[in-house]
Amino acid sequence: MPAVRGYDVALTYRSGKAGAEAVAQDVQASGQRCEIYRCDVADPEQIDALFAAFDQDFSRLGALVNNAGIVDIKARVDEIDHPRLKRIFDVNVIGAFLVAGQVVRRISTRHGSNGGVIVNMSSIATKIGRG
Repeated sequence: MPAVRGYDVALTYRSGKAGAEAVAQDVQASGQRCEIYRCDVADPEQIDALFAAFDQDFSRLGALVNNAGIVDIKARVDEIDHPRLKRIFDVNVIGAFLVAGQVVRRISTRHGSNGGVIVNMSSIATKIGRG
């Protein structure tokens, strides 16, 4: 856990507030600061608002664990419609890039920072599918 290594932590959630609060308690128990933000990464305006709030709450950003992702319920290819595909791509691809872009603006030496790291998480679904 990053907090054990001395990092303060900012957590985001879309619908799992109780889970985020439980993780925040663990972070705080390790002696580190933890702030929680609600954000649907499929919505660029919410991403912008998240980072505006983050900038007010924290003085620097050193790392991102980009872990938002959805698969949705099991379905056959002929049952998948455009709105469902759009939601999946908005979260898993576009949202991940928009969040990473915000982070790069804050950690890149090109933007006057000291550098940092981005870890993009995936799931086993990328290998075995959801069928």
